[in-house]
Amino acid sequence: MKLLIKYVKLNLKRLSQQPTYLALFLLAPLAVYIAGLLCVTVFFPIELIDAAQYYLITSIVFSILLNSYLYLARNMSNDKKQHFDIVLKNNKKYFIFNLSYIVVYGLLVLASSILLFILSFIYGGLIWSVLRYIALLLFAFIGALVFACFGICASLIPRKFFSLVGYIVLFIAFLSGVFIPLSAFTGGTAPVLEIIPIYNLSNIGWQFIYSRIYSEIDFVFLGLWSLGFLSIASIFYPQPPEYTVDKKSVSGKNMSDKNKTDRN
Repeated sequence: MKLLIKYVKLNLKRLSQQPTYLALFLLAPLAVYIAGLLCVTVFFPIELIDAAQYYLITSIVFSILLNSYLYLARNMSNDKKQHFDIVLKNNKKYFIFNLSYIVVYGLLVLASSILLFILSFIYGGLIWSVLRYIALLLFAFIGALVFACFGICASLIPRKFFSLVGYIVLFIAFLSGVFIPLSAFTGGTAPVLEIIPIYNLSNIGWQFIYSRIYSEIDFVFLGLWSLGFLSIASIFYPQPPEYTVDKKSVSGKNMSDKNKTDRN
């Protein structure tokens, strides 16, 4: 635990030295919330409070997706490129260091969610009980765990394709109705899009916000996606080399030290 706390503090310090990325991770979801409310309330006959509830969930999910890709996946990918696994020198430290990335990623999502709660109160008039806000933070935490699996898997993407895949993920998120509800255009979503994890997570949040009956299929698909991402990562994720002591070199070094001592 002490080593994990040490690495979490280290990664928080590294993040604080990148104010542009820190601002992006925390403030981009707020921009999505404001833009969504402005567009929907202007072009569609939707009450402000209904749009605020919808885009609160949308923005939380966007925060989860953004941080899983641009923070978690990007940093883990950079570490592999710089052979940071060799610097850490053993499997335990390597695992704990990667775990610290997931902890910081979760903290970013929770911090962004709290900022969204404040903004939704100021612009949207959303006021709920403390328990309801805690439940939404739990929703954000569980969503972060699911997409942490995605982030680990995405860190395997070659750097030259990293930006391209990011745009593809955003395009799929748009199609799944996360940013603009497709029901406003088509009356529903395409069945194939309803198995996308971004949609499944968003739908669970919307069902909670609007007090609807939960669809078990969303939980099933999220679980299957998580297992799929973890399986891919466990197969292809590079393991740090096992460090062994070369007995001959150690023996030769000891003999050399002994000869120097004898000469003295």
